[in-house]
Amino acid sequence: MALREKFTDENLQDILPHGTPDYPMAVHMTDLSEYAERCVEWHWHEYVEFTLVLSGELNCRCSGDCIALRAGDGIFLNSRVLHRFETETDGMIVSALFSPEFISAKGSLIYTRYVEPCLVRGKAYLELRHEDGRCTDCLRILERVRECAASDVPIKALRLHNHISALWELVSPRILGEETEAEPRQGAPENTRLLRMAEYVAAHYAEHITLADIAASANISQSEALRCFHVGMQTTPVRYLNEY
Repeated sequence: MALREKFTDENLQDILPHGTPDYPMAVHMTDLSEYAERCVEWHWHEYVEFTLVLSGELNCRCSGDCIALRAGDGIFLNSRVLHRFETETDGMIVSALFSPEFISAKGSLIYTRYVEPCLVRGKAYLELRHEDGRCTDCLRILERVRECAASDVPIKALRLHNHISALWELVSPRILGEETEAEPRQGAPENTRLLRMAEYVAAHYAEHITLADIAASANISQSEALRCFHVGMQTTPVRYLNEY
């Protein structure tokens, strides 16, 4: 079986199409065994993502954490969060990705009150465990999203939008978290610094650049650059440069 090719640009941004300009939402089935080393490598996107594990066991790495997921579990990944999926055996997932404006147009009351706060100060990710009673309805809706996307019902576009809106209604309070509503998003500073340093490497890798240069691109110390790469990607800036 031919392995899947790279799907990110030089800045690790996902370049796969997810819907269309007039309908910015898509549902993708992914078999991790089709990727090199059974891993969907580090990437990020502007879209919000909900992923449901259909079979197998896998890890999702993001914000310095390694989240173990089993069949029946799901995960929410916020916009612009660097992440990757990996498995040692097999893992089949279905992912719903959509622009935050898919729920409601930017500037609308719904976007301003219920979407934007989650993007600005919401959690980087949210685990959806099948044994957690709070997640039962969310996981059930994700399954409906998968079924609807695979169907040929005439009103599929509207039904998918309704499912996503219902899902957002359930998870948005947890994305914000009652105790963190006035705090920055978990992992946001490290994630932003990592993206800046990755962009710098992409633009200057052919030059003679050093750890100091990479750290300066994000206006942080060399020790902080080392910490960001270690926590966020389990590597070092120089190793990342060499591999790039």
